Amino acid sequence: MKTDFCKAMRKSYWQKALLAISLILFLLAQSGCQIAPRNARKPLPLGRKMKVIGFFMDLSGPDSSFESLKKYADYIDVVSPMWIIVNEDGSIQDNTSMEVIRFARSRGIKVIPLVALNKSKDTVLVMENARLRAVTNILAAVRKYNFDGVNIDFEIIPTTAQTVVRDKNLITEFMRMISRELKKMNKVVQMSIVPPFQTAPTLAGLYDIPSLSKMADHIVLMTYDKHEASSPPGPVAPLAWAENNLKRARELGLKPEQTLLGVATYGYDWPEGQPGGFSSPTKEILAKARREGIEIKWSREYQEPYYIYYNPVQGRNREVWFENSVTMKQKIDLAKKYGIYGIAVWRLGFETPKHWDVVAQNIGRR
Repeated sequence: MKTDFCKAMRKSYWQKALLAISLILFLLAQSGCQIAPRNARKPLPLGRKMKVIGFFMDLSGPDSSFESLKKYADYIDVVSPMWIIVNEDGSIQDNTSMEVIRFARSRGIKVIPLVALNKSKDTVLVMENARLRAVTNILAAVRKYNFDGVNIDFEIIPTTAQTVVRDKNLITEFMRMISRELKKMNKVVQMSIVPPFQTAPTLAGLYDIPSLSKMADHIVLMTYDKHEASSPPGPVAPLAWAENNLKRARELGLKPEQTLLGVATYGYDWPEGQPGGFSSPTKEILAKARREGIEIKWSREYQEPYYIYYNPVQGRNREVWFENSVTMKQKIDLAKKYGIYGIAVWRLGFETPKHWDVVAQNIGRR
């Protein structure tokens, strides 16, 4: 008798449960909601899954990196100022600003300074004693200021077909030495490199990506300057070129979780059809177009804006290509597509408020 009662109760319970589930499904269907299949990919949460690094220069005036940092601090995870310059003998020029460090730490922003070669000379790499001295001095600066890490930015070293291999091996050895010590200190090891796809072998050939990827926590692909001052006019960072660099870096062993995509906030102004240009912040390029009523065009091929204007002093046309907030959105989408660690913006102070609107809408606050 008790068993029959229990069976009846269970049957009644499941009938009610099925009725409730059917009612819920009916209401969802009426409201336009869709039930995702069990194996559907969940959307990435809006927030700080993707990191934002802001490169920083200690310059005052309208292009001040510090003013930009203060204004948009909520969207920046890491500030990377150009503070440590390595001389040929291994000594360093230390331009660290305690004011910037105090501000960044008050807002929870990590400080990872760039370390660059003085005049881009490789002497410090070639001379073993100088190399050891440089590593020692960099580590001393990390301890002195309690930096969160360093970003080694050794680039545009004058090379030949003969010396590029030598310098590649020397950069790899330098990274091996400093990364070993930084990891003992629980510091972040970053590196900025010229990207490998469709760039000059004497520039991109300096980086042994398979080896470097095993030493660095993060590597910034400097995916800007496809065309630059000394080249003929053309797109600064065409979208397909940036994507091909991500693909090539991945083929060479760079993992998504350690990859940062370089994003430009500037452009170049050339004599039309000729080399010999100069760089300008995006905000100045746009201000000039507004001021002079210049029509801004869009290249469907390169996915980048450009314009041509007449310079009456020179008596000739000039050609301008630049990155803007639209191209930043495309680069963020590209970073999401490949699931990489984040973006690295060169540089703070060159951008417009619309750049940060894009970050707010597509990455979110820190």
